[in-house]
Amino acid sequence: MTESELPVIVVGGGPVGLLTALGLHHYGVPVRVFEAGAGPSTMTKAGTILPRTLEIMRRYGAVNNIVGAAIRVEEIGELKRSTGELTLSLRTGLVDAETRFPFFANLPQHQLEPLLTKTLTERASPQVISYDHK
Repeated sequence: MTESELPVIVVGGGPVGLLTALGLHHYGVPVRVFEAGAGPSTMTKAGTILPRTLEIMRRYGAVNNIVGAAIRVEEIGELKRSTGELTLSLRTGLVDAETRFPFFANLPQHQLEPLLTKTLTERASPQVISYDHK
């Protein structure tokens, strides 16, 4: 095995690691993902996917299942808890002409990871990701 045939090792099978692995595979780079957990996350640490990230997921063949499972949100914001006053508002309608995905995709991490894993294993191989089975 030559040095150029050795896989890039991605440590962590969360959304960032899985999307990185999809990107590497897309460009023909051998990749292996190692995750310390026994499988995809069962907890949500993140839940909103921005339009640009959806564009990247589209490039790597992962967006259709994700958009199909997500709730489309066209505005997100923050409320001041003590008064109920809106302190921040982001509306995606302002970027309609700049993206195929003029919305935020709300999809909990515990639902996103299996979709990314499915895309990665279908495109690369089932052995591309290894979980710690303690």
